[in-house]
Amino acid sequence: DMLDAYIGPINVSAEYIDRISKGDTPPKITEEYKGDFNEIKNNLNALIDVIQMRGADIQLLTKAGMEGRLDVRADPSKYSGYHGNMIKSINNMLDTYIGPLNLAAEYIDRISKGDLPPRITEEYHGDFNELKNNLNQCIDAISLLIHDVNRLSEAATAGDLHTRADVNQHQGSYATLVKGINETLDAVVEPIEEAMRVAKEYAQCNLATSFDPRIQVKGEFADFKNSLDTIGSDISKTIESLHQEIESLVKHSSNAQYGVEDVSRGAREIAQNAEETSMNASKAEEGIDQVLRAMADLTVMVSDISANADAVARLSEDANALAKKGTEFAGAADKGMESITRSSSEVEQIIGAIRSEMDQIRKIVNIITDLANQTNLLALNAAIEAARAGEAGRGFAVVASEVKALAQESRTSAESIADMIMGLERKSDSAAHAIEAAGKAVGEGNRALTDTLNVFTELTRAVDDINQKMLTIAQATEQQAASFEEITASANEMSTLVKRTADDATQSSATSEEALAVVSQINGIINLINEAVANMRKEMEVFNLRKTS
Repeated sequence: DMLDAYIGPINVSAEYIDRISKGDTPPKITEEYKGDFNEIKNNLNALIDVIQMRGADIQLLTKAGMEGRLDVRADPSKYSGYHGNMIKSINNMLDTYIGPLNLAAEYIDRISKGDLPPRITEEYHGDFNELKNNLNQCIDAISLLIHDVNRLSEAATAGDLHTRADVNQHQGSYATLVKGINETLDAVVEPIEEAMRVAKEYAQCNLATSFDPRIQVKGEFADFKNSLDTIGSDISKTIESLHQEIESLVKHSSNAQYGVEDVSRGAREIAQNAEETSMNASKAEEGIDQVLRAMADLTVMVSDISANADAVARLSEDANALAKKGTEFAGAADKGMESITRSSSEVEQIIGAIRSEMDQIRKIVNIITDLANQTNLLALNAAIEAARAGEAGRGFAVVASEVKALAQESRTSAESIADMIMGLERKSDSAAHAIEAAGKAVGEGNRALTDTLNVFTELTRAVDDINQKMLTIAQATEQQAASFEEITASANEMSTLVKRTADDATQSSATSEEALAVVSQINGIINLINEAVANMRKEMEVFNLRKTS
């Protein structure tokens, strides 16, 4: 019984110690023991409580660490002896881990946010020192990467496109990143340098160059290349077209200058012709004034002839009455015959004067006809020059047409005057024949007076014939007076036309002078255009154009 009393608690103790040693925490002992065995039971149960509490604290710390709650710690004051020291050591160990980890987390957080921290200078041991060295190496690598990137950026900003970073100073992904940056710069710089070369050639007016087709470009650089080539091609086409337009402008300018010279010569000739027309018109006006004065004299003479004819008619009536009265009036008849003889002589003289004036009028009419022909010729020349002048000579053409019309009217009036003069000559001849007949009758009357009584009846008939012929002369003189009035009116009208011709010629001369001034201005403009074209041609000769198919 005593052995059983020893063995039972000892076996339970051995079993519990064995399980505890194997990490299997048994449940607390609930059996009843006495004496020292109960003490053993209580000690084992206390050990189980400590192990469970320590396990719970370790599990708490483990779970908190796994959950990232690195500030959780166990309370060592709950323990006594080495158990409290162990919990305290675990807390210290956690503190030893957590310091470098928190620093690493802070550095990693700052690096991830682009805030590069300074190198770690604290002392660490073992793996923590390796972690510190790795973080410092990461900081150095990133610092070097930042330095190289900044150097490349500064070089690019300064226009230095050939600066590159040294790949050998970097490792791993950093070396790959730097290599990629260098290759990116190479891919960008080569097309840019070629574009700069093409732009420089364009700036030096060499439009025949183009982007080197051996340089492979893609994407937007391909569009850039095509744009540069298109600029050179399009500008070459534009300058070529501009060159052709300039050549055409040179030809048109030359033609315009020749046309302006022709217009200038035509205007000068028109001015000279207008001056000659004005002078001829003045001469014609003087001739017409002479004709008018001669016509006035002729009108006075015709009036005298008409008055004399009336007097002769009255004398014939008196002679007829005296013949009827008989021989007592023979003496009076003799005196009347003497008066008739004198009147006939005066009529012959007047008719001679009329013929002389008619010859002068004919000469004046010939002068007017020549003036009209010359004016017509000048008008034709002016019309030709106006036609050569084109649009600028339209005013000259109108003036030439008016001058030609005036010349035609002058010629028509001169022909009318010539016809009237011929009529007057015929009538003057008739009057001369009549006067000659009257002279014969007077001679017969003188012979008849020697035997008045025997031939009184014949004298009466002769006086009647004289009376009739004098009436005819009176009618003829009246017709001549009317013709002279028509001639005078035509001469006045011709004088007005000649004055209008002179005025138009003067206006044409002034217009020609204005046209000469305008032509001079046009010549100046054409000269300026020629100078501008010469300058443009000189400027375009510096371009080396691209050959277009």
